[in-house]
Amino acid sequence: MTTSVKDPFSDFRTNVLGTMNLLEILRMNAPEAALLYSSSNKVYGSLAGFQLTEESTRYAAPDHTSGVNERAPLDFRTPYGCSKGAADQYVLEYARTHGLRTAVFRHSTIYGGWQHSALDKGWVGWFYMRALAQMKNPLTEPFTISGNGKQVRDLLNVEDAVSCYLEAARQIDRIKEEAFNLGGGSANSCSLLELFGMLVGMLGITLKFTKLNWRYENQRFFVEDNSKITRATGWMPQVSREDRASRTLAWVQEASDP
Repeated sequence: MTTSVKDPFSDFRTNVLGTMNLLEILRMNAPEAALLYSSSNKVYGSLAGFQLTEESTRYAAPDHTSGVNERAPLDFRTPYGCSKGAADQYVLEYARTHGLRTAVFRHSTIYGGWQHSALDKGWVGWFYMRALAQMKNPLTEPFTISGNGKQVRDLLNVEDAVSCYLEAARQIDRIKEEAFNLGGGSANSCSLLELFGMLVGMLGITLKFTKLNWRYENQRFFVEDNSKITRATGWMPQVSREDRASRTLAWVQEASDP
């Protein structure tokens, strides 16, 4: 998202024009192919109509305990949200207009092995890396977070994401022309402060960090309601919270070791 603010035209060219090129190639040459598009929770914007409460370690949405479903109004924010949202809608429209076998998945946070994180992408792995750096060298400079650390996302392990896409491909004729929210769900929701608490417990260290201003259009709460894709395909997340933490730590440790 931060890159899209700095260079919105490149973001447009990649997400909108790139998707249009693919849709046109499929329409003209492979209309029977299945296209599963990875969209974003940013298409829902700031969820201005959601009433949030601030708790000790997180924000909560008491009126949406199961999370955000697909009936939430689209409200594209940031250049990234606009480009992903535009492509999201084109993918659905090509199913309606041209009969392509397409479906859309609106993601929250995917994490896990082989995700090479950086400051503005792959935030779960990024904070694991920062925690390991502080464990190896207590004099390491504190890392930074945007906001107060209570912002919440639902975390979907990459193994669960892959299994969903494979099942969706097998059942493409059942789900075509539809958009689905896809995330870890309420059971796998986590704030930054809660993630840091897990890292402290696993590594036995005290994390040092400083707080910056909120990022532009950073949602304070976003948790996916997966019930639509579950009803359509039977898919549900399988990786537990405990496995999630230990597997990610093992991967980041292995990737970080020289």
